[in-house]
Amino acid sequence: MKGKKTDLLGRLFGRLTVTEESPSVGRKAHWVCRCECGTVKVVGADALTRGATLSCGCLKKELATTHGLFGHELYQTWANMRDRCENEKCKDFPNYGARGIRVCDEWKDFSVFVSDMGPRPKGHTIERVDGSMGYSPGNCVWATTQTQNRNKRTNLTLRLGDTEMCASRWAEQTGIPLHVICERKAIGWSDEDAVTKSVRRYTKTTA
Repeated sequence: MKGKKTDLLGRLFGRLTVTEESPSVGRKAHWVCRCECGTVKVVGADALTRGATLSCGCLKKELATTHGLFGHELYQTWANMRDRCENEKCKDFPNYGARGIRVCDEWKDFSVFVSDMGPRPKGHTIERVDGSMGYSPGNCVWATTQTQNRNKRTNLTLRLGDTEMCASRWAEQTGIPLHVICERKAIGWSDEDAVTKSVRRYTKTTA
């Protein structure tokens, strides 16, 4: 049975933006893409989703001649980071770009990103220290999946009026213990109640 075809229209893959579907070649889906340099190129869906093709070919030439970074292992990390922050068609955009999470201007240059982050240790991915802030040198580290899972509670973001901060910062400002804020959210409290309702304290009485 033929699997359901994934709609890539409007998605950004590296420098390629998918503009329309192209006639399939055999059983494989292909898409028409426009590169940032203006070149139009037909690319296989599999090559796009695997990160095998990221430009019309201009990227390979640029990285090889300008930065010496062609084939760099961090390119897909960088491209995915920008995609979820800048591309409204990306499935992860609601959790990033739509929430105001941005990539700093300096990191829109791949070579600067590589210089700032350094080599990626095996088994690590990029993580924002403060989940309410964007991608920048002062807010990003390489972290293991286990570390990221442990940090999810501190990266929980809550909004009160026009102010959005991670749970740990709300805890610092309000004096409400971090675990209390996280537990309140876990049982369905609103952001406002979670960071404004005082903690009831009980004292033991003796007969």
